[in-house]
Amino acid sequence: MNVSNFKNIEAEQNVLGSILVNNDTILQVVDMLEPKDFYDTKHMLIYNTMLKLYKDNKGIDITTVYTSLGTQLQDIGGITYLSQLVSTGVAIHIKEHVQIIKEKSKLREINKLLMTTLKEVQDGNTTSSKVITTLQNISTEDIQNKIITDEELMLRTCDVIEGNAKNGVKILGLEIGIKTLDKALNGLQKKKLYIVAGRPGMAKSAFALNVAQKLSTDHRIMYYSLEMGEEELGLRRIAMTSFIDSGKIERGNMTVEEWTKFSKATNFISKGKCLTDCSTNISILNIKAQCKKMQLQGNLDCLIIDYLGLISTKNMGDSLREQISNICVGLKSIAKDFNIPVVVLSQLSRACEARPDHRPLLSDLKETSGIEENADIVMLLYRDEYYDKETEEKNVIEINIAKQRGGRTGTIKLAWVPQYQLIGDLDYKGAL
Repeated sequence: MNVSNFKNIEAEQNVLGSILVNNDTILQVVDMLEPKDFYDTKHMLIYNTMLKLYKDNKGIDITTVYTSLGTQLQDIGGITYLSQLVSTGVAIHIKEHVQIIKEKSKLREINKLLMTTLKEVQDGNTTSSKVITTLQNISTEDIQNKIITDEELMLRTCDVIEGNAKNGVKILGLEIGIKTLDKALNGLQKKKLYIVAGRPGMAKSAFALNVAQKLSTDHRIMYYSLEMGEEELGLRRIAMTSFIDSGKIERGNMTVEEWTKFSKATNFISKGKCLTDCSTNISILNIKAQCKKMQLQGNLDCLIIDYLGLISTKNMGDSLREQISNICVGLKSIAKDFNIPVVVLSQLSRACEARPDHRPLLSDLKETSGIEENADIVMLLYRDEYYDKETEEKNVIEINIAKQRGGRTGTIKLAWVPQYQLIGDLDYKGAL
């Protein structure tokens, strides 16, 4: 047997060295490679140490790695070997090197299974049908866990329904805290992609922040704000929590009573479970890596992104339509792979501005085909007061559920209190 067919030490060294040279390289690796994929036991140990540092939000370099290795440092050849890895690490073609390592890892697994099966045949401890089944399983290894029979489908479905009935579940997904919307959507449900769209001034960001603030009390949220800065986000969340005019908070011009409410609100928000990233030029790869990190650190319950148009389109296709479509495919994949609801804000085209009735339609979505096709739910936001100052529906925001797979569509009306950046049910007394 030629052992070289089952390993590529140079590829392993290149990947590890590239991570030591540039920490960002691990973002391209963490979701693809496991320690067991490395052939060399030294490399397994080094990569496992890197993952621990990554999980703990620590930098990855020679010093942090050898410090974390502790007494195991000599097992990998000491600091000398780490230095050699740095000299071999070139952060180019990293995906190709990862694929080589993964392919060799799969070959080793297949070889091990075949050798075990061969021994069972020689020892007379198996049957021809079992051997055939083993070979069939090897050929379908990557997809066999995703294929289920009708019987398994019904068992899984009934288990969920019976569990909901037993626990008295009324809302299946995460509750936003707005009863009208929770009832219409059945909460924010796992594996679903939610698109919240509207023209500027329709309170899209406020909607996303209301959702994040409500969920962060009991659930771990990842919130990307690609348009607003940290301080503005913080100010808005304080306003909706304290019921103090956001303008007064920004100026610091508050009464003694309001300062007390302000202090209580900031303490309350500080205990939340929301992580915020206001970085620019964020890619789908970055988002997926962050989600992976949060799962490694504990759990992730919901991802919120403000907004779609500011996600990096690099390497996502040639035309804008193709780029947006591929980004939406990536977001839907994140929802399914991490078993979470993903809420994404999106702009609308100017088409609705030219209509007598400015209420948005699905066709107003920018690059509509890619967004509409991949979204499970599309909500279109509209405020009549924005266009008609004399309207009878002041402080009202309409949410048109224009698309909902397996659920109702139609428009619901909610209360909008701009001074508090607050959205709630129409009968919510504190909002009126």
